Amino acid sequence: GDTITYQWQENSGAGFNDIPEGGAYTGTKTNTLTLTSPQVTTQNGNLYRVLVSGVCNPPMVSDIAQLTVNTFPAIIQHPQDEELCEDGSVSFSAGATGTGITYHWQEDAGAGFVDITDGGIYSGATTQILTLTDIPTTNNGYKYRLQVRGSCATVSSSAANLAVNANPTANITGSGDFPIVCGGAPLTLNGNPAGGTGVYDKHAWTGDIFHLSSVNTEETVFQTVAHGTYNYTYTVTDSKGCIAKSLTTIENDRPDVRFISDARPSCGTVTVTFTNESQRAVAYEWNMDDPANPGKITDENPVYDFENFTSTVAYFNVELVGASANGCLDTARQVVTVYPSIDATFTIDPSEDCNPVIATMETTPGGSGYFWDFGDGNAENGSHLMVHQFNNTGTDPVTYTVTLTTTSFYGCTDQQTADITVHPLPTVNFTANPIIQKYPEATVSFNNLTQSGSWTFRWQFGDGNTSTETSPSHTYAEPGDYKVTLTAITTLCSDSNTHEV
Repeated sequence: GDTITYQWQENSGAGFNDIPEGGAYTGTKTNTLTLTSPQVTTQNGNLYRVLVSGVCNPPMVSDIAQLTVNTFPAIIQHPQDEELCEDGSVSFSAGATGTGITYHWQEDAGAGFVDITDGGIYSGATTQILTLTDIPTTNNGYKYRLQVRGSCATVSSSAANLAVNANPTANITGSGDFPIVCGGAPLTLNGNPAGGTGVYDKHAWTGDIFHLSSVNTEETVFQTVAHGTYNYTYTVTDSKGCIAKSLTTIENDRPDVRFISDARPSCGTVTVTFTNESQRAVAYEWNMDDPANPGKITDENPVYDFENFTSTVAYFNVELVGASANGCLDTARQVVTVYPSIDATFTIDPSEDCNPVIATMETTPGGSGYFWDFGDGNAENGSHLMVHQFNNTGTDPVTYTVTLTTTSFYGCTDQQTADITVHPLPTVNFTANPIIQKYPEATVSFNNLTQSGSWTFRWQFGDGNTSTETSPSHTYAEPGDYKVTLTAITTLCSDSNTHEV
């Protein structure tokens, strides 16, 4: 009607009150209430209604309306510049305030900022934190910012620069036949850093470091006699903190050469059997240290004769060299000792004679012991020169075998024999019958009393006549005194006896 009036009311939490005209409010008594520059702190969430009055009572009350005052988006934290190494990860973070805002990270690759979507190296593109992983060097120099979009406005953070430093490279190389080295030989290793940014200010070797000359240098030396494989990692860090690694496995090849033998200190000539007990070797070479045979022997298990014909001890330094499939060598040694032999050869003078025989036996001097067995039941320890009497009480020749065992100062022995023959010596005796008679009785019978034996007899009757009979008779032609002699004869021996008739 024509008499309707309006009154706007506001409830800021303590109930509805009439709104006076002025300040932020205009049209408080009209059908349209206008608020200018409403504030979040004072108007946000307030309730509003209008009272409509006319002639009739009571006044009418409108529905309640609530005022929402949105804040403008504002950046309160800007992303910071980041520097990292290739293939690394980084996060940009930013903060913002505002009502009904959304976050949008943007990237400027040189042609202006464009929105980033999750995927690939990016995640968190619509959050306050943008994360990049496995970043390539192509992203070096890119810029990143957070754009905050709200119902009132859109604001952007300052741009953060991304610096992506290229990683260095490393490649382990070595001297000689790397990665194979013969056990005990030095092997120079080099990490060979390259590329990257800046200088290489940190070097590190890890693994079996006890066999390395140093662990914090670009170059080091590996050395050990222990056979096996050894793993090493070289790590280089440049002045930007970027890292490169290189791995290698070294084969430290050392054949284990060893042998045994049945050699014992021996005399003169000794035959030795060698047994090869080597491991990780495929070829062998023996040096017997024998001037008489200076060549090499390639048999795996040789049998060898060592001879010493000198008067001093001979030492043969036997050496076995074994080679692995890689040509690495190892050596084993053993000494074979051969004492000089001793010769027990001796002479007997005389070696044949009539009983008794006093013989001189002589051998070469220089031994430490001489044991004489005279073969007649007698034996003794003596010297290199001995005198011994050999007897024969029988009627036949007797041969004695003399044995000499000579011992050297090294314990070497030799045994030799020699024979001596003792011929029996006849004991001649006879009788004459009669021993006295008167001529013309002139026949005398002789009875030979010599013991039986292998001898011959010779009679001399004293008148120029002789006989070889054993017991002859003899007739004298004239009277007289005659000396009759009987002689018994063997090969070397003889004896005589004389009687007068």
